[in-house]
Amino acid sequence: MIASVIATDRDDRQVVLEQVACVTPLGLTLDESLASIRAGRRVVNQGRVSLQRETDVCRVTQLATHVVSQLDTTNVDTTLFATSKGPADDWCSPTRPSTQTIGLHTPFRADLVFSSACASGLIALIHAGLMLRAGVATRVLVVASESSFHPVFTGCFARLGVLAPPGEPCKPFDPGGTGFVVSEAAAAVVLSLKRPVEGDVVLHRSAMLSDAFHLTSHRPDGSTFRRAIREVSQGQAIDRVHAHATGTHADAIELAAVRAELGKVDVWSHKAFIGHTLGASGLLATVLSARTMPRTMHGAEAILAAGFGSPVAAVSLVRIPD
Repeated sequence: MIASVIATDRDDRQVVLEQVACVTPLGLTLDESLASIRAGRRVVNQGRVSLQRETDVCRVTQLATHVVSQLDTTNVDTTLFATSKGPADDWCSPTRPSTQTIGLHTPFRADLVFSSACASGLIALIHAGLMLRAGVATRVLVVASESSFHPVFTGCFARLGVLAPPGEPCKPFDPGGTGFVVSEAAAAVVLSLKRPVEGDVVLHRSAMLSDAFHLTSHRPDGSTFRRAIREVSQGQAIDRVHAHATGTHADAIELAAVRAELGKVDVWSHKAFIGHTLGASGLLATVLSARTMPRTMHGAEAILAAGFGSPVAAVSLVRIPD
């Protein structure tokens, strides 16, 4: 499966990222999180967000509520929600509610819910762009939230051998990397279709793929990653790549695909600092990239997200030069 969004239309309207926000273990706002990253702070063991007000509501909902409160959602007519497991705490509770519809557990109404493993957030973003292009939405809120500390999930990751040892951070692309750090976070983006102005960040191209190769592994030749990168670049200059890169053996496959398609482009991954936020990681990468793209960039930034085995998603962001 593959889908593309081409930003430029005959009337010069593009899918603009009007607002971005996030909450991570390194800060309750995007600015706090970036300041912590610049200071070299890293999440180890389990990356839990220190919310100022804890409630009995499941963590997925608490995180989503907090990040949405940081945005102006006036005139939003469509809300897309992404999480790899939904309200996981509820599902694993012996007194779980009768309905599992995430929209009934959040203070905002989710028109569509996406659950595609670790690619969930980026796939929701891609669908938002498609909806704006199709004219079925005019202002879209995309929210991705994740919390996977239930023993069922951490136990599964441990059995798969993909977790870093206690006290060790995630080390993307490091030959000595031993796995990822489970972390929680939420990210949100407000998008609209309009003529961009100087400094705007636009969603330029996107791709969604599913190769159904293996339950927990990607194709060893990196062909799925290569196709995703090729689809979002299409010969355009790419200044840097925000890679999925979880600190596992799959990093080498991903990096080889990037090099084969783009050459010696700069590559980075926020998981070295924040850990792996699973279903929220793709949208979180988008938020971090949108804020940190240099204003002098004349190319684009490619963002990759992938889930165990099948789903791979990619987008390219372009900042309109000043």
